[in-house]
Amino acid sequence: MDTFAKKISLRYGNSEKQGYVEKATMRRTSSNHDGYHFGKHHKTDEYKDKEYIALSCGKLDGYDKEGGKQLWSITMNGAKVIFDDRTRMITVSIPRVTKRELVRSLLREPYESRFTFRADDYEEWVRVLQTSASANIEKYYSVGKEIGRGNFAIVCNGRDLRKNEEVAIKVMEKDNESWKKFFVREMDILKCVNHPNVVRTLDIFDTQSKLYIVMEKMSGGKLFDRIIKEKQFTE
Repeated sequence: MDTFAKKISLRYGNSEKQGYVEKATMRRTSSNHDGYHFGKHHKTDEYKDKEYIALSCGKLDGYDKEGGKQLWSITMNGAKVIFDDRTRMITVSIPRVTKRELVRSLLREPYESRFTFRADDYEEWVRVLQTSASANIEKYYSVGKEIGRGNFAIVCNGRDLRKNEEVAIKVMEKDNESWKKFFVREMDILKCVNHPNVVRTLDIFDTQSKLYIVMEKMSGGKLFDRIIKEKQFTE
């Protein structure tokens, strides 16, 4: 059981940090916003003076307390990280690229998700947030031809550009609202599954429109085909 519970270490997409911050504020100008958000959608949500936030696998999550209820979650890929050394305030701004945003921009109406906070370890938060915002799968992996397909994802051949190693890359579109909670749950599980008899997750890249899960490439063919061929397996 300890082997399964040990958290995996991702190769490149793994900027992680967590802790309490001061006066965090989430501004949302629409209920149809980037990333994953939970709860009611208001134009401005003001939380308590202290809020627990956690950055992991390209997602910045907010909680009412450590280990408590999740209040919101946003995707860091492509976000702007704005910081002020004088006030030690950090703002994460996620602009949208949609037809609605285009109309609003023409009307000069701001349309973005914005999260602002202040923390004692200001410099470290700036570093990890900037790293997470600039993490792009194309910098580290080539995504090749499709080799498999499921109900909500495809699997492609891939290659680690730095290690020159073949990998498999699972690609999931995030345009289906009903699957968003599934995406969150799958990422949480994959980050904790670490066992020699389970396909290893190497990296996770969460973008505004897609979720990429980089895994070991298993060259033994499809499990179903092996079952048909072998008829039965021992434990």
